[in-house]
Amino acid sequence: MTGLDDDGGRGLGGGAPVVGFPMPRGCPYHPPAGYAGLGGPLARVRLVSGQEAWVVTGYAEARALFADPRLSADRADPDYPELTGRRADPAAIREVRTFVEMDQPEHGEHRRMAIPSFSLRRVQALRPRIEQAVEELLDRIVATGPPADLVESLAFDVPAFLLAEIFGVPMEDRPAFTAAVKEKNGAGLPTLARYFDQLAETGQAIDGLLADLLERDELDRRQVINLAMMIVVAGSETTANAIGLGTLALLDHPSQQARLREDPAAAVDELLRYVSIADTIPRVAIADIEIAGTTIRAGEGVVLSTAAANRDEQAFPAPDELDLGRGARHHVAFGYGLHQCLGQNLARTALEIVFTRLFDRLPGLRLAVPSAELPVKGAVGLQGITSLPVTW
Repeated sequence: MTGLDDDGGRGLGGGAPVVGFPMPRGCPYHPPAGYAGLGGPLARVRLVSGQEAWVVTGYAEARALFADPRLSADRADPDYPELTGRRADPAAIREVRTFVEMDQPEHGEHRRMAIPSFSLRRVQALRPRIEQAVEELLDRIVATGPPADLVESLAFDVPAFLLAEIFGVPMEDRPAFTAAVKEKNGAGLPTLARYFDQLAETGQAIDGLLADLLERDELDRRQVINLAMMIVVAGSETTANAIGLGTLALLDHPSQQARLREDPAAAVDELLRYVSIADTIPRVAIADIEIAGTTIRAGEGVVLSTAAANRDEQAFPAPDELDLGRGARHHVAFGYGLHQCLGQNLARTALEIVFTRLFDRLPGLRLAVPSAELPVKGAVGLQGITSLPVTW
């Protein structure tokens, strides 16, 4: 999708015609084909909102800008690039924003409150419970028999379990909690917000992150619920999409499946690099930035493309090949810098368990429909597929 400005395609600093952005993927685990025409490592794009912005496709440039305090994550900034075309009221944004939309020092003050629940020590303690939960989900899939939709029967159940453990959801509430997490298009989010509020009101949240946050003097109850809901949305969608696309990539590359057991951690990092779920990360410059021979001016929008950066051949030789032995720990699928994904330790551990156990339990796993028929998510938001029919 391309188009010219009214002034002949010259906007941010002049230069080449502005290209429409975001772009839809064709193959769900490859970046959009249109990325190849952007040039790089920075290119000017026009968003569906009508705003112009810089899209960053180079790996070194993306890492540098992820860590640059002159790029702001504040969605309430009037120049913040809106990828959906809908501009929310800045006052309304400030009412519900959490640390992912804050800059320093506020960002660090709020993020630190949640860090203990996602520490490596906490994740290691959870590992046996995650292994048990995944085995039980696979038992159910095997008992039901083929075919199965792994998005419906596995991909969202795993993050729902992880979130229930992190928040300390009582066991009797977990079936309803899981059902709400799995509702399509976020239809269950209001139910979850009311549930968290009820736990806070009745004092039932006696263990876990929700109880820890409610004890903080720095946050009122509304802020606690907002933070909890942000973690639910971010944690469920990203992990579910990574399970779906990672499984599809492995099914399309059967020679790589045997390498899962050789080094599960390296395999997961390569899969994360390859599928790059959270592709488009918006920011806005609050001061001029010189990078790659380009000046990003204060007030200009910037979109950091993790999918493009993770396919930069300067950082990853033969980047379009899936190589589970690559050693891709330096990928930017989780972002980089102060805003790097809080839950990355938990996500990595869960994905290691899911992928290794799935292909151990179902060695004959294969697609039940042609891959071209799989429903691919749109250009805006997290990348993924909405169903994954398989048989064995």
